[in-house]
Amino acid sequence: MAQSNFKVGDKVILKTGGPKMTIQEIITKDDIGFGASPELEINVVVANWFDINSDLKEAEFKEPQLEKVQNITDEYFKSE
Repeated sequence: MAQSNFKVGDKVILKTGGPKMTIQEIITKDDIGFGASPELEINVVVANWFDINSDLKEAEFKEPQLEKVQNITDEYFKSE
């Protein structure tokens, strides 16, 4: 699954809820190379967000756990 539905800089949120996060890195099986573990059949996304105390947090998530956050302007300028 080298292809990703996201790109660095996209705003995402966990499908189960939580804070808006920004994608910092996308790790694919192609990035690791030959001999990558089978768990990397699913892309890993590194995302950052600020917690309630304005501390910067970072974590890794499997791509299917995330969904892209739509910007209000994206919806406004969406062509039909």
